[in-house]
This record gives sequence, structure tokens and C-alpha cells, in this order.
Amino acid sequence: LTVTPRRPSFEFAGLEHEVPRAWHPPGIGPTAFLEALSTMAPVVEAFFIEDVRRLLPRIADETLRAEGDAFLRQEAAHAAMHAAFNRLLMRWGVPVDPVADSVLGWLTIVDWTSSDLRSAVAMAGEHFLGEIGDAPLSRPELPDGVDPRIARLFRWHGYEEVEHKAVLFDVFHAARGHGLYTYAVRIAGLWIAVVLLVVALPSVSRSILASTGVAPNLHAWRGLVRFVFGRA
Repeated sequence: LTVTPRRPSFEFAGLEHEVPRAWHPPGIGPTAFLEALSTMAPVVEAFFIEDVRRLLPRIADETLRAEGDAFLRQEAAHAAMHAAFNRLLMRWGVPVDPVADSVLGWLTIVDWTSSDLRSAVAMAGEHFLGEIGDAPLSRPELPDGVDPRIARLFRWHGYEEVEHKAVLFDVFHAARGHGLYTYAVRIAGLWIAVVLLVVALPSVSRSILASTGVAPNLHAWRGLVRFVFGRA
């Protein structure tokens, strides 16, 4: 795969009057999960961008440096496009700014650790996003019934996450080498990323469900869980 920066145009103005609030056909549960990913995206992408910018000056290989640069441009585009979509969510009453602040707070904890461990958390996070991004590609029926303007955003983002999911891994090892130490750091970073993901996604999803008034609704949560772990 070649990491290729793209800058598609997305227009979400007035969409709140054209699509239902639960814009994913299975209901508000899957809708809230996808909106959780979008509200978190600008902060998380900035976390990844900062890490690659910090490591790139240590990379001698020109091909890998070019991949790292392409990665930065892709991630910047993701943050910008999701920020545009998040403005639509704000018009629906989704607490986008409080969500971003909470995610930033969790990631600030990682900033207190060593730079190597921070890189390992970012690497693991990119791997998870690559797996999430693969879902609408390997299961093309997932966005069925979603407004094409919204479905296109998630398909594009998913494709590029799969495309560049190995870049952070390659950059980390090019800067830090291979061996028992880097392996141990990678494992520690993986577990920290797992904990952050397990805490963040349900918490953000709950905030979004609360903004629609259905946070205590077990049917909404059942739909979300089925969408994530089973068949929509």
C-alpha cells in the first residue's frame, strides 16, 4: 500500500434538517457509537500527529520519512473533516467540546509517561483504528441506509486508517531500534491503549446518548453492543 494524502470535500451544512437524528438505520445506539468516534477524532489525531512529528527528525530512511509526512497530511485531513462533521453534531446538541476535553484529559495522563511509552500508546491506538477502519471495508453492508454524505466520510477515513496503520510502528522502530526493551515498551503501551479505549468509547457514547435523552434506555445500548460486537 502507498500512503496517499487525499483531501475530499464534505458538506454537512443543513444536514440536520434532512436526516433523522438516529441517522443509522439500526437506531440511536450505532449512531452514538459512530458519533463517539467522530467527536474523539480531532483530539486523537492530534495526539498521533504530535508523536510522528517528534520522531521524524530521527529517521534517516528517506522512504520512511516520506511515508511519515504523508501520514501527517492524512491525519490532519481526518481531524479537519471530522471537525466539520462535529459541527453538525453540535447543532443536534451533542456535547462535542466537553467530550474533546475529557479525551484530552485522558491523553494528558499518557504525556506524563516516558516519550517511548507515549509512542507505544500512539502505535497501539493506530492499530486499533486500523481495525475499526477495516470494518466498513470488510463489511460493506454496515453503512447501508446511511445518508451517502455521512457514509462517505466514514468509508474514506476507514480506508486511510488501514492504509497507514503500519507507519507509526515503522517510525517507532526506525527511531528506537529493535530488542527486548522496545518490545516491552510496546506491550506496556498496548495495555494502556486498551484501558483508554475501554474507558473512553463507552463514556463518550453515554454522553451522546444522554444528549438525546436515551442514556438509560437498554434498547439503545443493546443496539450499540450488537453493532460493535455482532451484526447490525
